[in-house]
Amino acid sequence: MKKFLLSVVMMLLLAVGAYAQPFQWQYQSDFSEISQPHGIVVDHDGKLWIAAFSFPDTLNGVAVASIRVYNVDGSEASFSPIQTITVDGVTDTLVYGNRGLSVDNNGNVLTCNGFLYRLNAQTGEGMNIYKFNDAVNSLTEAACDANGFIYITRVVPGGDPIVILDENFDLYNFALDSTSVISRSLAVSPDGKHLYHGGIYPAAGAIHYYSEDGPDGQYATVDTLLGPNPFYELWGQILDWDPEGNLWIGSYWDTAPLAYRGWYAIDPDNNFAFVDSIGSQFGGPGITPVPPTPGAAFYAPRGIAFRKDAATTNGWYAFTADFDGGIVKQWYNDDPFVLGIIQVENGDMVGIKDFELSQNYPNPFNPSTSIPFTLAKAGQVELKIYNVQGQLVTTLVNEKMAAGRYEYEFNGTGLASGIYFYQLLVDGKVQSKRMTLTK
Repeated sequence: MKKFLLSVVMMLLLAVGAYAQPFQWQYQSDFSEISQPHGIVVDHDGKLWIAAFSFPDTLNGVAVASIRVYNVDGSEASFSPIQTITVDGVTDTLVYGNRGLSVDNNGNVLTCNGFLYRLNAQTGEGMNIYKFNDAVNSLTEAACDANGFIYITRVVPGGDPIVILDENFDLYNFALDSTSVISRSLAVSPDGKHLYHGGIYPAAGAIHYYSEDGPDGQYATVDTLLGPNPFYELWGQILDWDPEGNLWIGSYWDTAPLAYRGWYAIDPDNNFAFVDSIGSQFGGPGITPVPPTPGAAFYAPRGIAFRKDAATTNGWYAFTADFDGGIVKQWYNDDPFVLGIIQVENGDMVGIKDFELSQNYPNPFNPSTSIPFTLAKAGQVELKIYNVQGQLVTTLVNEKMAAGRYEYEFNGTGLASGIYFYQLLVDGKVQSKRMTLTK
């Protein structure tokens, strides 16, 4: 099986000050108040589906974890709320909390409420059911690739597999024969070759698995994206795709003081660079995260979903589920899918476009590697190398530099093999990446 090493990009962003530009995602409103919203998805018709982990409703005196569905105009769909699901003549009442919603390759909705169900997006009716280990379980949010294969496991698997189902909900294969990763979400690339597993308790980022043969092969670990290191900590509470193919990660509040907290997008086609964020409180070395603006406050990110604004050419809405806050918030962006890194400063988001730090090459290296970067304008520049303990190894650059493309050599002679971080600071803005020294 083909295996390859991918380096993870880490952007550690500092406040800019007077040069702030208009931020992209703007908080609009609290779309819905619901206790412990967890799953959220937009179907192919633009309807917004929201599911709760708690039990906001009752049916015949029984507490139920209803699924509510809203039309584009904000009214509830005719079949909302969904409180029971009938498959093959057997009706289940939703007495188990929801762990996530997703959309399959045909636009129907997958929901995890003790069992995995497929719901018809047009009618809300049950289509299929899968019982993990033939029992009620706390299941992760399911993932579906472009060929209709579905990936799912348990929140606390305890050695259980990551299961792959075919379009008929029949067992097809195991992505992993056994996993002990505590998680709430899976995500898969359209071709089924790249599988992502959000890790929590403790913070573990998103584990990246790869299979050259997709669901027909065996997946192997490639890397752990955005896991704990001396600079930051990110909990992979939820993994969701946006229409541009960026992977969004919702990170929890119960993290280290310099942790990432909010919703963050990474681009798998651009070496997993940060490309966007919503409601985020960015941290970094020696920086205390700033709180968001009133109204845009959040507590515990869960699902995120996107809907095109039909009245504009490039506008999009985003909907975010705040588990502890009990709110689904609505955001808007005139043109979200453009290049640029997003940062929070005093609750506002600003784009970083003045410089770009590239991946070192070769990587891994022994003993020397080149570190390229580009400046769009003149600025005070520092290029530093750190070890995994966060200790400064050396400073390669510390001077005023003109606009242009630069490349500096780092020589690891005399250093131990392992992971090192290189950090570019330009007029108070920071970008960082990691590299591997092998001997």
